[in-house]
Amino acid sequence: MEYLYNVAQKYHVIDKIQLNTNVEEIRYIEEDQEWEVTLCHLPNTQGYRRHINDMNDRDKKLTPVLELVRAKLVISCVGILCRPNLWPEDVSGRETFRGEIVHSSQWDHQIDPREKDIVVIGSGCSAAQIIPSLLKQDVKSVTQIMRTPPWINPRVDEPFGEKLYARFAPLVFRYFPVLGFCMRHLFRLYTELEWIFVFQEKSSFVRQIAENEALKHMRLKANPRYHQALTPTYSYGCKRRVFDSVWLESTHDSRFSLQTHLVERLEARSLVIRSSGEDVVCECRELPADIIILANGFQSTEFLHSLQVYGRQGLLLQNHWDQRGGPQAYMGAAVDGFPNFFLVVGPNTFVGHTSAILSIESTVQYIIRIITPILQGKVTTVEPTTEAIINWTERIQKAMEKTVFGSCNSWYQDKRGHNTIIYP
Repeated sequence: MEYLYNVAQKYHVIDKIQLNTNVEEIRYIEEDQEWEVTLCHLPNTQGYRRHINDMNDRDKKLTPVLELVRAKLVISCVGILCRPNLWPEDVSGRETFRGEIVHSSQWDHQIDPREKDIVVIGSGCSAAQIIPSLLKQDVKSVTQIMRTPPWINPRVDEPFGEKLYARFAPLVFRYFPVLGFCMRHLFRLYTELEWIFVFQEKSSFVRQIAENEALKHMRLKANPRYHQALTPTYSYGCKRRVFDSVWLESTHDSRFSLQTHLVERLEARSLVIRSSGEDVVCECRELPADIIILANGFQSTEFLHSLQVYGRQGLLLQNHWDQRGGPQAYMGAAVDGFPNFFLVVGPNTFVGHTSAILSIESTVQYIIRIITPILQGKVTTVEPTTEAIINWTERIQKAMEKTVFGSCNSWYQDKRGHNTIIYP
């Protein structure tokens, strides 16, 4: 938080940032060629939660206040990894469970894990970070329920060790910024070479080498009893990789257990799992659970989430995308029928091999180029044509077929199997 504050202060944007405010609706007013934005001001998040849970006259001061704001341009920076996946609808017993259930992105710091039986659902980067942290505390047990194992690579160690690097790296990079520049672009070069020689569908030979190295790392670090469960059955890179050593080493802890069964239901203080597969006799087991941690990801394919965006003639953006078969945007940043409306981290702008910051910076630069004539008063509105959207989307999906991302089911795909996330 201190870093973010210092950056905002350095670039003089603190007074431009409005906190504790929800954007409820964005509607285009055609006769004025402006957007009308409905804001909902919340005095503070904690107070508002108390208000909606226990409303009375003394809490009237916490009532949210609505405000309408007009804008010539609207740029959405909502992102995609922000709305957590819900508790699975096909798993019963949610209302009867007497323990705590918390999503990794909405951590409750009042939860005390000591002497508790904890169940972690998920196998991605969040789970790989949470489990070692829990095992450092005086927990009773940690059970991880994993549907599909990730490909795991060793994490790159800091030069001269983690402690020395954390202590001296900021000082070194401040006085020798060229070193930071070189390090960043060295990593970028490495990931781009990976993209060319590993993530392309035709790069099966090099990808097999990468898979062998990842399996070697896993078998070296993980408890042998979990080697089979931790062996992926899909192509390397199809899903987001995990860079880790600590999580794998945690599997040796006597308090740790890895389960690959399906979650059947919840009881008051337990979680029931069952085996799956046509050739396997259904067998249920009951696991003690005081705390359940959901590390099961986000609703990543639902762009803009609950925000309502209405374009020309009152067209709702989500309905517009549904008619097209999924979210689509020209260059991932603009949509036909929605003039002067732009997205950062829009459809098919996420990258599966390197930092998303690279695509974010590129999109921001692209949007600035587009809106400059509007800011200069040379034009009033800008929007792509329908043909441009369709052609761009077809090119993206055709290029996707030549990559590894079509070889498995992942959170990059929506319910239709349409990859709306990755830029190929």
